[in-house]
Amino acid sequence: MGKKVRARWASILFAVLFLVQFQWAGGIPGAFAADKDTILSASSDYGQVLVKRGDAIYANERRVSFSWVRNDSFSAKGYSFSRYLSASGTEADVQSAQFGSYTSDYTGYIPHAFVVSLDKIYFISSVMEYKQNGMEVGKWTRSSEDAFGLQTPRNVYSYETPVKLVINADTGVVVDLASQINPYYKVKPDSSNFNPTANPTIPTELPLTPTNITAIVSGNNVQLKWLGAANAMQYEVEQDGTVVKTLYGNQYSAGNLKYDTAYSFRIRSKNNLGVSEWSEPFSARTLLSIPLLRFQPLSEANQLNWEAVTGAESYEIKLDGGAAINVGNVTSYLHEGLKPSSQHTYSIRAISSNNESEWSKVVNQTTLPAGVEGLNITGTTNKSITLAWSAVSGATSYEVEVDGVTVPVNNLTYTTTGLEGYSEHTFRVRAKNAAGVGAWSKIVTGVTLLNTPVAKATSTTSAITLSWEPIAGA
Repeated sequence: MGKKVRARWASILFAVLFLVQFQWAGGIPGAFAADKDTILSASSDYGQVLVKRGDAIYANERRVSFSWVRNDSFSAKGYSFSRYLSASGTEADVQSAQFGSYTSDYTGYIPHAFVVSLDKIYFISSVMEYKQNGMEVGKWTRSSEDAFGLQTPRNVYSYETPVKLVINADTGVVVDLASQINPYYKVKPDSSNFNPTANPTIPTELPLTPTNITAIVSGNNVQLKWLGAANAMQYEVEQDGTVVKTLYGNQYSAGNLKYDTAYSFRIRSKNNLGVSEWSEPFSARTLLSIPLLRFQPLSEANQLNWEAVTGAESYEIKLDGGAAINVGNVTSYLHEGLKPSSQHTYSIRAISSNNESEWSKVVNQTTLPAGVEGLNITGTTNKSITLAWSAVSGATSYEVEVDGVTVPVNNLTYTTTGLEGYSEHTFRVRAKNAAGVGAWSKIVTGVTLLNTPVAKATSTTSAITLSWEPIAGA
């Protein structure tokens, strides 16, 4: 038997086995039995596919969580209204699905959508309303009834009313509750419309090879996209000679790759009859890693530091949103000539002759406050000393050092108590803000007053005698 004849019989045998193991859900054919997937719904070109895999359901390889929440509120003078709705189901509750486009006042236009019918959902409805007329005391009312007047939370079954959740096929997110249980479609003027498309047919020919491969590179991730191939139901992605993924839809994300590294990808189509030829190799290089900025704030400057990035030959910095400045192959930069307690923004990226990193996130950094001026002693007793100083612009608080011990202060004055009479003490103050503490002020020395003597009197018929204990320093 010739090679062509053997190949033809192999294709026929594969097709027969596929049809024998064919599965149906909502009128849509199941995918490859070897993959243990069941297609619930799909676009005519299999570009958007809702598939059940094990106990989970995926929309274009994104797992679907069958939950939906809507919050609405409105308030005016003497009136307030808020409504909370939520619906949740499970994969086991899914009965059927249909692909098409969906439009509603709530969601807007969704060109690729799956409308999924469920056997039941767990529904919660809560409404709070406040009304006040003239000078009367306002009153709150609360209701937990659904659109049929039944108390929630409760399970709503499909035999009561059709229960359908709308999934955005491009994101895999449930975006609407298309059901009369939703009060916005039962008693409100909101409208919705679903335009279903024809179910996809089973291919009768081998798929064509994918073309028009493009990539979006971000950091160490590569997002591949390609033009959907005729007769394709799935795609296989090969990375550096190894098949890494079999998937539905025409995009694939390769994540957590090595930075500044070239990768080679090939893609081929797959259907019930077999696979296409591999595409031409497509090369994509990940970016340099983003430098991590650290700061050492000063009162009139900010010192920027970062670790060297492998492969980087220089670095660019944006200061306060300005144009990029190439600072060369260094790992620090001094942004000087700034005002104390002033806020500044920074971002950085690494550069090489054939690559670069993404810009880092913009970071805010404040300079330290200026030094305190005008520190002086404003009051003294034999047991206390009171200080005062001038306010520092941008300071959020102050620290007073008393004889080497630091005390936090929120005002512009401070009194230290419990001192010995005629004792010497040293003081200095510094300002504080979100960036840290400024420079210490000059040191001020203060001396408490002498203690007051306590006199004792003794008397005779002709004299009075006063006596007292000696006072230190007197």
